[in-house]
Amino acid sequence: MTNETFNFSPRVELILANLKTVRNIKHALDEDGQENFKKFLEHINNELNKRLPELQSWKYEICTNKYMGIYYYLGDDWKVIKDDYICIFVELAYNSEILDDDDPWVGLYVPQPEDWKQSKKFTEELNKKLPKGFIKYWEKPDSDALLWQWVKFEDYEKEGYFDTSGFVDKVEELVSKLVKIKDIINSSIKKVRR
Repeated sequence: MTNETFNFSPRVELILANLKTVRNIKHALDEDGQENFKKFLEHINNELNKRLPELQSWKYEICTNKYMGIYYYLGDDWKVIKDDYICIFVELAYNSEILDDDDPWVGLYVPQPEDWKQSKKFTEELNKKLPKGFIKYWEKPDSDALLWQWVKFEDYEKEGYFDTSGFVDKVEELVSKLVKIKDIINSSIKKVRR
């Protein structure tokens, strides 16, 4: 019988060598994560309402189910199908999975074309009306996020702590840009409803 050894890949080796810590991290996120992120969303909402007074008149929902985030919309004017709105969305996590590769993002959510038949027409109308150069700041449009930008957690890791102020500042910057085009969004919604 030979005495061969097996070598794990470096990443798996690192996890196995630190399994107790990895399990503690996962357990902490499972146990406390959702409640902490709900409180963080409430903090973000409070800060945005202080910093962007116009946002105080908007409707909002803090969600902690499938999409962990905040929806901002101008009431029924932005309702385009039953129970779905065009909205500014601040998403921290999908399915409450902070450890997944999906990063937080801020953007303009538009219902999927299969759900809202006017989605493509709205997108075309909005793009025609946006200020010159506005679109260059944002990532490539997604099927349900026309204008969006990452706000990566790891960009706010500062020597062993998380820079919540810096993170909220970036969220504010992006939400502010979208709030400034609310009239363009309104007129685009009205145009496709005709």
